[in-house]
Amino acid sequence: MRQVAVNRQTMKMRSFADKFSRETPHALFTEPLTMRSNLNRMNTWAELYNLGNAHKKQGDTNQALACYYSAINIRPDFPEAHNNIANILALDDRNFDHAIQHYNFAIDIKPHYYEALHNLAVVYEKLGAYDRAISICLRALALKPKSPETLNSLGNYFEKSGQTDKAITAYETAIQLKPDYCDALNNLGNSLKMLGRLDDAIVNYQSAIDIRPGDATFRYNLGIALFENKVPKAAQKILKISINLAPEHADAHNAFANCCRALDELDTAILSYEQAIQLRPDHGVYHFNLANCLKDQGNLHEAIITYETAIKLDPDNPEFRNNLGIALKDLCQFEEAEKSFDQAIRLKPNSAEAYFNKSTALLKSGRLAEGWKLHEWRWQRRDHQQALFKTFKPNWTPGNKDRVLVWCEQGLGDQIMFASMLPQFAQLSAQLTIATDKRLIPLFERSFDARISYVETPEEVDEDNYDSQISIGSLAQYIRNDEEDFTTASSGFLKPDPERVKHIRALLLAGSPDEVIGISWRSSSQTTGSLRSIDLKTFIRPLMKPGRRFVNLQYGDTRDEIADACQHLNLDMVDLADVDNQQDIEGLAATICACDKVVSTTNATVHLAGALNKEIHVLLPFANDWRWQGKRADSYWYSSVRLYRKAYTGDWNDTLQAIAKKING
Repeated sequence: MRQVAVNRQTMKMRSFADKFSRETPHALFTEPLTMRSNLNRMNTWAELYNLGNAHKKQGDTNQALACYYSAINIRPDFPEAHNNIANILALDDRNFDHAIQHYNFAIDIKPHYYEALHNLAVVYEKLGAYDRAISICLRALALKPKSPETLNSLGNYFEKSGQTDKAITAYETAIQLKPDYCDALNNLGNSLKMLGRLDDAIVNYQSAIDIRPGDATFRYNLGIALFENKVPKAAQKILKISINLAPEHADAHNAFANCCRALDELDTAILSYEQAIQLRPDHGVYHFNLANCLKDQGNLHEAIITYETAIKLDPDNPEFRNNLGIALKDLCQFEEAEKSFDQAIRLKPNSAEAYFNKSTALLKSGRLAEGWKLHEWRWQRRDHQQALFKTFKPNWTPGNKDRVLVWCEQGLGDQIMFASMLPQFAQLSAQLTIATDKRLIPLFERSFDARISYVETPEEVDEDNYDSQISIGSLAQYIRNDEEDFTTASSGFLKPDPERVKHIRALLLAGSPDEVIGISWRSSSQTTGSLRSIDLKTFIRPLMKPGRRFVNLQYGDTRDEIADACQHLNLDMVDLADVDNQQDIEGLAATICACDKVVSTTNATVHLAGALNKEIHVLLPFANDWRWQGKRADSYWYSSVRLYRKAYTGDWNDTLQAIAKKING
C-alpha cells in the first residue's frame, strides 16, 4: 500500500510539472532550445539541482527554475527542489497558487520540512490568509520550538489577524530567546502601540535602535509613538534622523510635517508635506494633511484646491469631504459647504463630525432652527464625550415645568454666552439649578433670579433633587430659533459689583486721562488661537492717542509683553495688581465696566463685555466661528458688540485702523 501511494504521488508530481511547463507564461519556457537540450544532457537530478542553486545565487531565476524543473522530472520526490521552485514562484504574486502547490509537495514528501512550512506560511500571509499562516507557522514552531525567527513570524501573523495579545506573547518569547533581536523588539513596539501602551512601545523601539542605530524604520516608528504620546518636539527630532537615514521615506516626511504642524511651525510643515507628495503624488492622505495645514494658515482657497485633489485620489473618504466643507464654511460658501457635509454623511451615515460641522454652517448662515437641531450631534464627538454629564434622569422637554438641572459645557466664553437664556428658561421650570464654572457663580447670583441655585459641578446635586436635566447649549433649540428671540439680551444680562466698579474706576482715572480703553489681544484656543492673536505692539500702536489710557484685560502672564511695549512706545497702560484676569472674573467684570470702551480679539473677554453691555470693538479673523455669523457687523448675542472682520489677505492693520477711526470719533 505504501508503494502504491508513493507511485501515485510521483505520477501526480510528474503530471503537474509537465502541465505547469505547458501552461505557465513564465519566460523560462520560451528559452532557446539549445539551453533545454543542454539540460537534458545532464543525467542526474543532483547536478541539475546544484546548477539551479548556482543560477539562483547569481540572480538568474529563469535558468534556476529550468534546472529545478528538470531535476524533479528525474526525481519527482525531491523536496528541496520543490521548495526552491516555490520560493522563486512566490516572488511573483501571479504565481502564488503554483508556489503553494510546490510547498505542499515538499511537505508531503518531507512532513518535518521546517523551511518549507515557514515559507508556505509567508505566502499565506501575503494572500491575507492569516489563520492559515498561523496554523502552518505553529507546525513549523513545533519542529523548532526555540526559534526566535519563527516566533517573530508567528507574532506578525497574530497581529495581522487582530490577535494583538497573542502577538505580544510571541514577540516577548522571541526576545527572551534572543535579547538582541531588534526586529522582534520593533514588532513588539508596534503591537504595544496598537493597544495604546505608548510608554512601553517607546522603550522597545529605543532598544531596537540601540542595537541597530542605522535603521530608519525603527526611528520612524519611535517618532510616531512619541507623537501619539503628545511629545511632538521629541518626535520631530527622531523623525528628522529617520529622514536623513532614508530620504525617500514618504511617510516619514508626512509624520515630520505632522509634528511641525502640532508645534505651529506651519511653513516647515507645508514644505515637508510637499516633499511627501513629491515622493508619492497619488497618496490622498498627504494632500489632505497639506490642505489642513493650509487651512490652519488661513490660506483657504489653496486649501480647498488641495482638498479636492485628495478627494479625486480617494473619493470615498468622508473625512476629506468633511474638512472641505469646513474650509468652504469658513469662506461663507454655505451652500457648497452643506453639499460637502452631506456627501460626507452619505459615505459615513453616523459621522458626528460631519453633522456637527454642518450644524455650525447652518448657524453661521442664520438658519438657526435647523442648526440647533443638528448641533446635538456634538455629544457624539470624541472631544465632547468626556464633558457629557452621565445621569439616569431624562432630558428636559418643553412643557415639563419641573425641577431642572442645567449643566454648563465648553469654555468660559460659551458659558457666559448661553447664560443669556437662563432668565427666560427659569420661567419654564419650577425649580432651576445651574452647574457652572465657580468663577461665574458670584456674577450669576447677582444677575439672575434669586430662586436659581448654583453648584460647581452637576455631580454635586443629588438626583432626588431634580426631575430632568439639560446642557446649557441645548437650551438654544427651544429659546433661540430666530433673530427676534435674541431681543432679551439687548440690554445686557450680567451685573458687576457696583462698589468694585467704582473703586477700579477711581484707580483708572488717576492722573486724569481723557479716556480709558480696555484691551485684550490674545486667544488661548489650541485650535485657532494663533489666527486670533496679535502682537501687543502691533495691536496697540494704531489705537494710541494723546490722553488715552489703556487697561490690561488679557488673561495669562502678560508682564513681559507689556514691559516690551512700554519700552518701545510712549504708552500709558495700567495692569491692575489686585485683579487676576483669569481667576477673578468678578474683578475682570468690574474692570471692564470701569473702562469707557473695550477693544479685543475674540476670547472670553468679548463675551463678558457683551454680557455686561459694555461697548466693545472686536477683531475677527477672516475664518471666524459660527458664534459671530457670516458677514454681520453686529451680534445676535450682544447688542454692544461691534465686529471688524479681517480681510482674506493681508495683516491686521486695516482692521485696527477701522477700529481706531471708529473710537476716535
